[in-house]
Amino acid sequence: MNLDRFMAIYLHLRYQEVMTHQRVTKGVIALWVFSAFLSLVTLWTSMNISTVIFAIVEAGCLVTTTCLNYKIYLNVRRHRNQINAIQVQNGDEMANALSI
Repeated sequence: MNLDRFMAIYLHLRYQEVMTHQRVTKGVIALWVFSAFLSLVTLWTSMNISTVIFAIVEAGCLVTTTCLNYKIYLNVRRHRNQINAIQVQNGDEMANALSI
């Protein structure tokens, strides 16, 4: 979900073009297969090994989520600054037009 939010903000005008139904379907299937594999790991391996595997996956998810949230924050801040700069510019033009 966090990746989808990042893609929507980062690719704002090309999002529909990049995130096609086929790609979303492939992503969901890959997620289900990965989840099934992780569930089967607990049956095939000892508890110590499965704990280490789950800890590595959890750490990877945490790092990915943190990085994506930071990038979302930077993009939103950049867009906000661009919008503010345009509003200030338009306000100055309006003030100049009124003073004439």
